[in-house]
Amino acid sequence: MTDSERTVHALFCAFNKLTASRGTVDAWNFFPEADFDAGSNLCRTLRAGVEAVKRDESLSVCELLLRAAKSMLRFSRGQSGAIFAAAFKGFCDTLS
Repeated sequence: MTDSERTVHALFCAFNKLTASRGTVDAWNFFPEADFDAGSNLCRTLRAGVEAVKRDESLSVCELLLRAAKSMLRFSRGQSGAIFAAAFKGFCDTLS
């Protein structure tokens, strides 16, 4: 398995784990209003990143991560999703 394949696999695993705990995260209370959708918003945001890189393992690891990050920013959901996407993009920018 190449590094790019491992990266895509890791993103899928992270998405699956987040999806499995979505209900727990939804139950967390976030400021300013508790709307109980943080887990769902995080899942939708990460799904955008996963969808952007699946079946395209010809790119380098940094290129894959940056593509995922840009898609997450573009399609982020809610405040929690936007914060997650921005943090992930910062992480990816640092790697590249």
